[in-house]
Amino acid sequence: MKYLIPNADDFGFTRDVNRGIVEAHRHGILTATTLMASGAAFEDAVELARQNPELDVGVHLVLVDLEGFPPTLPRLLFSLPRMHIYQELVRQVR
Repeated sequence: MKYLIPNADDFGFTRDVNRGIVEAHRHGILTATTLMASGAAFEDAVELARQNPELDVGVHLVLVDLEGFPPTLPRLLFSLPRMHIYQELVRQVR
């Protein structure tokens, strides 16, 4: 048997994206989303996730932003070994 799991990307990117995801969850078929820890509206997304416990929330790992680097990762680290990228991904998951 095959299943369709509607998933919305970029939860936490902006407040408008967050509202659209919650609207699609509450009044549509959306059942899951992925949360961007480095998104500008991360805290808003976390609060909305708490208010909507039926919405499955996964992790959207980010290594770039509009300027090419996530705000949680200092630009200097890109010139250092890969371990720093791993540590950045761990920070986002936590």
